[in-house]
Amino acid sequence: MKIQNGSTLQPSLETGTGIGILQLAAPEYGSLDSEKLARVRALLADHAENSTPPYLVLDLSRVHYFGASFIGILVSTWDRLRKSERRLVLCGLTPYCGKLIRALHLDRLFDICSTWPVTLEAPGQHPSSSEAAQRAGIRVRKSDVGWDPHMLRLEYIGDDDIPFHSIIVRREP
Repeated sequence: MKIQNGSTLQPSLETGTGIGILQLAAPEYGSLDSEKLARVRALLADHAENSTPPYLVLDLSRVHYFGASFIGILVSTWDRLRKSERRLVLCGLTPYCGKLIRALHLDRLFDICSTWPVTLEAPGQHPSSSEAAQRAGIRVRKSDVGWDPHMLRLEYIGDDDIPFHSIIVRREP
């Protein structure tokens, strides 16, 4: 799929492990890039509606900047996947993009990994709080999710008392 600056959106890769991977190739997705954003929105909506892997990994390693409209697309995709009990995983975030995601507390919605091969190692397997506490000073903080009483937020906190990974999971009955 061509986009206006000549870059292409990389095709999705089904890994056979229940993970679909999609890489965005353009370095910027600003709010005024309406044509580019429309193509990304259509692509992600198509993957959310028509593919079946329980995890959709969006590789953003080539993306250096994105704006509010792009964030709206991510949240919309997350919501579509959530409704079918699937997950959106962001990987390869640049420091700027990662800081923006954390500043907006979107790391509480999305699973975030450094690279997609990390995601392939153990998709959906998150350590229990006791396992995490035994590893290098990592602990897990559990909290309610205000918009859905059936969900639980798990925040993985490092030695510096700063959350470095956050996920939302369904509460066990």
